[in-house]
Amino acid sequence: MRKFIIVVICLLFTSINIFEIAFAKELKKSETQEKEYIISYENSVEEDLIKEVGGKSIKSFKYSPAVTASLTKQQVNKLMKNKMIVDVEQNEKVYAAENEDNMGNYPMNNVTYPSWNLKQTRINKVLNKGIRGGDIKVGVIDSGISTSHFDLKVEGGVNILDSAGSYDDDYGHGTRVAGIIAALDNDIGVKGVAPDAELYSIKVLDSKGEGMISDIISGIEWAIENDIDIINLSVQTTIENKLLKKTINQAIKQGVIIVAAAGNKGYSETESTITYPANYQSVISVGALTKKKLRADFSSIGENLDLMAPGEYVYTTFGKGYFVAFSGTSIATPHVTGTAALMLSVNQSLTQSQIKKILKKSATPLGEERLYGAGELNANKAIKKTEKIN
Repeated sequence: MRKFIIVVICLLFTSINIFEIAFAKELKKSETQEKEYIISYENSVEEDLIKEVGGKSIKSFKYSPAVTASLTKQQVNKLMKNKMIVDVEQNEKVYAAENEDNMGNYPMNNVTYPSWNLKQTRINKVLNKGIRGGDIKVGVIDSGISTSHFDLKVEGGVNILDSAGSYDDDYGHGTRVAGIIAALDNDIGVKGVAPDAELYSIKVLDSKGEGMISDIISGIEWAIENDIDIINLSVQTTIENKLLKKTINQAIKQGVIIVAAAGNKGYSETESTITYPANYQSVISVGALTKKKLRADFSSIGENLDLMAPGEYVYTTFGKGYFVAFSGTSIATPHVTGTAALMLSVNQSLTQSQIKKILKKSATPLGEERLYGAGELNANKAIKKTEKIN
């Protein structure tokens, strides 16, 4: 019996030792594995600092002293010791804020699809007044926009992922978003919220609907540089990023209106599920409603939720001459983006804070603010309030 106990103890210590060795190997591997980081400097970019620690710079930004770089954790630790470095943040993935729920693709076939969403939000009343968002430039920061869809007119754009590449949509999400905002009023297919608004395709998501935080930042910078009036961000990440927040605030200061999807992370009893960038207070964040004016199960909740819009089975553009009934906060968000375009076409001096305030005050209350924000978008009331501002 005594020998048995000794054997068991020896085996136990051997197992612990093996575990410790394996853990040490994994730790060493994580310390030496290269990842992409966003490095922010205090005053100006000093790429030599990255070279000195053995890292490699990838790209820089236009409106902030920052770069992305490939670094190991050991190199990051060395870099952080330099007083010229303000922040080193891992460059995380960003995804299309979509829900997989859809009702299939439909060809054009000279058919007009139901627009219950425009009626429910009183957008149809605004359009009937002849307010249509003309001369307002809307940037869709997404997977691109289909330039061949007959129901969309794309004025221009950029491919952030590949400067020499097309800003056409090779995933489909950006095209769905664009259709809600500004599908043409041509008695075929669907009609957008602001059919006369100018669409700009800012491609930051790849053929899988994925991108990086750094791509979103570059997309916002392009929008600033090209005098875009409104940005639609139907993208989501659970990771907060200081440079992204800073760039968003820079855009807003320069007069750009920013609307973002609250995310599709659903309900939580105890905490906010709103994703970034919608979770930044300066952004107008939008959740999704069903046709029965209930919060869609997938729609994120939280204190920074501003308002709701239709986001379940809403018909929109997709692919080459196709349409789809799709769901997601990414579908709800462009209703608010389009309404902001209508508001700006009435009064181009409106600021982000003014538009946000008007939208929330004119919204139809639906319930607890944590679940519904200020309530459902009411475009007609928003326009009436806008017309009263000198």
